[in-house]
Amino acid sequence: DTSQTSVTGPINSYTLAYPFTNYSDTVNGASVTWTGNAGNAATEDSGAGYATFWGFPWEALPNASAEQTELAYVLGLCP
Repeated sequence: DTSQTSVTGPINSYTLAYPFTNYSDTVNGASVTWTGNAGNAATEDSGAGYATFWGFPWEALPNASAEQTELAYVLGLCP
């Protein structure tokens, strides 16, 4: 089973709380930013453009504060 139930990023660690069925997965490639209990959970690419790819849904972060913290981190990476 590759479902992510917890993740650790550059700022915090979280236990994920899914409001729906957990269909999360692992991701490969680019720079790993968030790791999870099942492997790489999210990546970032700061090449010519900027992109992040998440193997778990944003809504699974445990609360609004966690969502705001991680969104601020991602937006802070953009040029």
